[in-house]
Amino acid sequence: MGNTEELELKKIPLGKLEIAPTNVRKHYVEAGLDDLRFSLLEIGQTDVVYAVPNGDKYSVYRGQRRVIVAKKLMELGKPVLDLWVIVKNITPKQQLLESLVDSKFVGLSSEIDVAKGIEAVLKAGATKLEALRALGIKEEELSYYLNLLGATEPELLTETEIEFRRLREYYRIPETK
Repeated sequence: MGNTEELELKKIPLGKLEIAPTNVRKHYVEAGLDDLRFSLLEIGQTDVVYAVPNGDKYSVYRGQRRVIVAKKLMELGKPVLDLWVIVKNITPKQQLLESLVDSKFVGLSSEIDVAKGIEAVLKAGATKLEALRALGIKEEELSYYLNLLGATEPELLTETEIEFRRLREYYRIPETK
């Protein structure tokens, strides 16, 4: 899995799944767990979990609530041993972007979680333009979220500037002042 575009669908034992720090949702994690619990027991797993390899374990950056429910069911003696997981080999920035988009559009994240997710994505090296595009929002909405945290807004870079920065990073060319 050396290529960042590769992904693999695997059935992974619960004991090998841990919640990644790149999972944006921190509040309201417990919201809707009863529905998920019922669904997992009566229907089975209907949505996959997304994770990255982390040594002999997997860090879940999307689908943490499914993992939490499955582990609680297992503790209660229910036969939930493995979950279907899409394993990707992607950067923390990409994990944050995917987790942020997932959390924002599922609708169970607080505005603070979305704001902190945007801040984390920007700190991980994403540009303001990447964040805007990933979330499908306008600059005013991004400003709203950043203002919730009192965060300063990064500059809005052009496509050329973004590509130039990527090439500089790829070829390890130091930035000149």
